[in-house]
Amino acid sequence: MSVTFDHVALKVKNLKVSFKFYHEILGIPLVRIIGSGDEHTLIFLQGLELSQRNNAETMAQKCCNFDHIGIQVKDIDKVVKNLEGRGVRFVSLIRKKRFEGVKKEVKLATLYDPDGIKIELLEWKDL
Repeated sequence: MSVTFDHVALKVKNLKVSFKFYHEILGIPLVRIIGSGDEHTLIFLQGLELSQRNNAETMAQKCCNFDHIGIQVKDIDKVVKNLEGRGVRFVSLIRKKRFEGVKKEVKLATLYDPDGIKIELLEWKDL
């Protein structure tokens, strides 16, 4: 059996705001949009599905053992500077972690999306 990861699905408070954040601000490519009304529309970005949360659904009903979304970038310094210029506020600015056992280093920065979901931006390199 061959398995490939496809996407994470997020139910969001405001589909238009979240689409703008993930697609226009973070730059995640659009794959397809399915449906015509906000409540029934699915927006597929690369690796991410967004749909409108209905009024009866709360974050508490939807959350379980989920911590964050990790997004790999090529030049984290440039990405963070660009996002800060667009008004994105970071919880933690760029920091480094070394993993000597696998000879890797990661630079990462943390922010929250419009629904309060934690996002880590990561830039990996070999040691």
